[in-house]
Amino acid sequence: MSATERLSLPIGRRALPPSGRIECWLVNVSGLALDLPSGERQARADRRSARIRQQFLLRLILGAYLDRPGKDIRLVRDSVGKPALADDGRSSGLEFNLSHSGSWLAVAVARGAPVGVDIERRRTLPRSAELARRYFSVAEAEAVAELDEPARSRRFLALWTVREAHIKAMGSTLAVALRQMVFAAESGETLQLPAHWPAGQAWSVFSPSGDRPLTIRIATPQPGCSLQMLELDCDPD
Repeated sequence: MSATERLSLPIGRRALPPSGRIECWLVNVSGLALDLPSGERQARADRRSARIRQQFLLRLILGAYLDRPGKDIRLVRDSVGKPALADDGRSSGLEFNLSHSGSWLAVAVARGAPVGVDIERRRTLPRSAELARRYFSVAEAEAVAELDEPARSRRFLALWTVREAHIKAMGSTLAVALRQMVFAAESGETLQLPAHWPAGQAWSVFSPSGDRPLTIRIATPQPGCSLQMLELDCDPD
């Protein structure tokens, strides 16, 4: 993985990623100034404004690759709600996935291969051991429970986000695939995936680090891929 590339608005025309490379954009959307609807209750208004900012930035990023204004990007959703480019954008081969947590948005982009990304804001989860026993294998749950905080919550989030990234890449759902997945708690190595999925060695999985308060996992069922992180600064100051 190369060093993080730092960008600011406006985003210029960007070449499609070459085959075998994932580009993952990371944005703190709270710095984006937009004219937003007013008059709603605060909690509802906050959620609505976050969704508007996320959709605006997603279309802006995709538009940079497709050389068209963000407002002209048309999206559709499949049967499980995974977003994709509409027919007029699919000929590019561009694939993408997004995740958000708190004020952070991640958009992973690839060409010719599905990709999944999941981010979680780092925080203490009071029920992390209980949740691990419910959703993870026995070995993974024990590896979570044996730790003290904050390491316990961090390990839970690492094991959760790697599952989500795989599931989103495959266009599946938590209900279908969650309990059929097993990962090594410390190394993150894939030990088991659903039988009808590509085997673990056929995947590229990334866990980029840095000073961000996030747990990030990116996955694609294509071996030998590389990752470029792109951090977009929306704050005009």
